[in-house]
Amino acid sequence: MDTKNMGAFICKLRKEKGMTQQQLADKLQVTDKAVSKWERGLACPDISVLPQIAEILGVNVDDLLSNPTTDKWHAFKELNRNDV
Repeated sequence: MDTKNMGAFICKLRKEKGMTQQQLADKLQVTDKAVSKWERGLACPDISVLPQIAEILGVNVDDLLSNPTTDKWHAFKELNRNDV
């Protein structure tokens, strides 16, 4: 898991949902400073919070951990789609 990429992914999804850092923080019962640290790659969310983050942002925990913003992930998904 790459902290910076996970943070960038959380930031991207949060913005797509039209949420502020404060709104996400309130839903997770953490501070907006914590969300800011995640998004800047300075810290990772606690593992116990990952299911909540995933649910709020409309993805699954595997997506958060596997960094679906990378080309490798997209290539893997495409391969699996072609195998079906």
